[in-house]
Amino acid sequence: MKKDIWNITLGALTGAVVTKKINELLSKPSQETEEKLLEYYHILNSWLEIKQDGRSLSDYFKKSNYKKIGIYGMGDLGKRLYYELKEADMKLCLIDKNADEISFEEEVISLEDVMPALDVVVVCSSYYFDGISKKLKRKVKCPIISIRDVVRAVLYA
Repeated sequence: MKKDIWNITLGALTGAVVTKKINELLSKPSQETEEKLLEYYHILNSWLEIKQDGRSLSDYFKKSNYKKIGIYGMGDLGKRLYYELKEADMKLCLIDKNADEISFEEEVISLEDVMPALDVVVVCSSYYFDGISKKLKRKVKCPIISIRDVVRAVLYA
């Protein structure tokens, strides 16, 4: 009986501590979190402007003659890019450092997997572009660009 009370009390305290920590993180985001969210906002806002203007990010890849496109980072931006380029009937390779943990409608490979021949890789985790591009340069022989740069190129074309 005492053991059950102890386990219930310990569980309640652990839950309270975890909930408090999550609330602290959400109520006082770090500078890094704020910077990432601001960058994410600017990318999505510009992308929406492109869409409302009747254009697509696929315009950039067509103009650059990129037919086989790697998408690195299958978070929200990576998924949005995937669906937009899929509509344009482009050949896509999905890449993520946590490929084994991602359930998606197409296979997602990791950097440890053999990379197919690609024309370009777009890094959708743009806040971490420098570190990711260094790792990708060891695996691919094509240009590596940021989703931010693709959006800007189409926006100002």
